[in-house]
Amino acid sequence: MDFSVKYNCTSLSFNARMSKSDKIKIDKVLSKLMEDDKIDLQSIYEKSGYSENYIFGWFKDKFGMSPMRYFKQKEKQLLIDKFIELYNKGLTVKQLAEYFSRSTVWVNSMKSKLNLEPQLTNTDKSFDIKLSRLLAKGYTLNTIAKKMNCSVTKVQQRLSAISDGSILNYRIQNGIKLNHSSKLKRKIDAIQKHFSEGKGIKETSELVGVSKTSISRLKNSYGVQTPLDRGHELMDIFLPDMVQAHDSLKTMSRFFGLSVATVSRRIKALFGQNYLELLKDDNLK
Repeated sequence: MDFSVKYNCTSLSFNARMSKSDKIKIDKVLSKLMEDDKIDLQSIYEKSGYSENYIFGWFKDKFGMSPMRYFKQKEKQLLIDKFIELYNKGLTVKQLAEYFSRSTVWVNSMKSKLNLEPQLTNTDKSFDIKLSRLLAKGYTLNTIAKKMNCSVTKVQQRLSAISDGSILNYRIQNGIKLNHSSKLKRKIDAIQKHFSEGKGIKETSELVGVSKTSISRLKNSYGVQTPLDRGHELMDIFLPDMVQAHDSLKTMSRFFGLSVATVSRRIKALFGQNYLELLKDDNLK
């Protein structure tokens, strides 16, 4: 949003009983004060000497919003600008969280909301090259993690960065032959189908005819997402916007396919307050 002030007194209407010359005078004084990037509402009250009603009316004419909302949005924009600046300088998620005194969940949410490109270090680039080679050979995620001496989670994170997060889809998209038996392939396809229909691990294990442990192992090995996994992934992307739009917890719960309690916990981790407190304090406007 453009927060610059343009001097234009031809359409001022903030007080019908005020003379045009007085309106011009107020507009000139307030516009001059607003040229200072560090000015705040209290300083405007003190330095201008005008009443709260005049200042409120001037802001409504000039920006189409109250002065409180104007400065809140300006503060938000300054925070976004600073976030982008520090991110482009190469600060890590942890460093950004410490700088803004926020959680890493909030930082990741900001990155997603601002569509910031992931920062690849030389280590990440080297890791991705080795990962691609091992994927091309048909190894599972567990085997790749052992060969690269890292966690399966680390492999999944980098796989998500270079594809849609599914090891099966990555191999299909890149024409890599799947290195397992047709029986195992049918089992994995069945698991993927049941997960895509919204079924959980327990129900899927009963339908496929294998144990829950086996389902979990295959899920982790081949990067197949459960509805719960997808729900958390969707929360990372859409939750901040849905909270800003004041969607109900029940609506968000249905959209993500997660419980109201789970959504509530993520909101508290993201904003530092529960949803009712946010709405009550009007911190979302």
